[in-house]
Amino acid sequence: MPGEKASLPAPRVSKRSLERIVDLHQRLTQETRALGAHHSRLLGALLACDAHTQRAMIIEYRDRLHSLHKLIAALSNLIDRYDPDNGSE
Repeated sequence: MPGEKASLPAPRVSKRSLERIVDLHQRLTQETRALGAHHSRLLGALLACDAHTQRAMIIEYRDRLHSLHKLIAALSNLIDRYDPDNGSE
């Protein structure tokens, strides 16, 4: 139809890329669980610990957030390579 964008077939995902996607997803799942567990400890520290312990817990929590963010970005970038509507092809 006029005005419709022609759809190109999605590129085939290589075995190596698929393994990388699976690895990143597993790491993302582990980091998300670890962040959830740390969140509970952080709340406990904020309610009951001294300022030094609170600061240490906040820094560790921030580091876990950064780690999670980097994994999400890496997974997103890898998946974007196989999105025909992304325009990266």
